[in-house]
Amino acid sequence: PLDLSGEGPLPRLTVVGSRSHRSESFDRYVEGLKRRSQGVELLIVGSALKPCYVADGRADLYPRFGRTMEWDTAAAHAVVRGVGRRMVSSVTGQELVYNKENLANPPFLVF
Repeated sequence: PLDLSGEGPLPRLTVVGSRSHRSESFDRYVEGLKRRSQGVELLIVGSALKPCYVADGRADLYPRFGRTMEWDTAAAHAVVRGVGRRMVSSVTGQELVYNKENLANPPFLVF
C-alpha cells in the first residue's frame, strides 16, 4: 500500500483531481508529490468517481482540500474501505468519522 507518511521517495503516482474544485492547496500538494516521486500523472475526473478510481486501482491518490460534507463522502468511503484502501484526514492521518456534531469533513486523502 501507498505510504504517504514520512519524507522518503515515492514511486510514480497517478493522482485524481477535479477541474472545478482545484485549489492552490491541491496544486502545492501535487508539486510536493512531484518532487518526492518518480513522476505524477494527473487525471481530471468527475467528483463521485475520484475515490472509485483509487478503489479500483486506476489511481493511487485523491487529495481533497476543499469543503465537503459527510453526505458527500460516506458512500465512497464505504467503497474505499471495502477494498482495503483508506480515506483519512490530511491533518490527523486518521480515518474520516461520521455523525459528528459539525458535519463538515476535514481536508482528506484517499489512497
